[in-house]
Amino acid sequence: MHPASPRCSSVTCARHAPSSRLAIRAPVLLLTSVIMAAGLYLPFSTLGSAVRLAHVPRAFFGWLALTLLTYGALTQLVKTWYIGRFHAWL
Repeated sequence: MHPASPRCSSVTCARHAPSSRLAIRAPVLLLTSVIMAAGLYLPFSTLGSAVRLAHVPRAFFGWLALTLLTYGALTQLVKTWYIGRFHAWL
């Protein structure tokens, strides 16, 4: 959809999220962070020991951070390319 199209709304043709969506961002990031922290803590907890979860080596956390940062960067790159190519986000 082209930005000049009458069917183009501010949501479908915007390069960035509208300001109304920014309020949603904080709770989503908070909940995601809590879930990730729980998942990282679980192998070191008594519950993790009870179900025989293995402790991960320290190098795992560095690789995990690198993987997540790379994923985020590639996702943003593809999104930017897609919006530039099709003038809309999905």
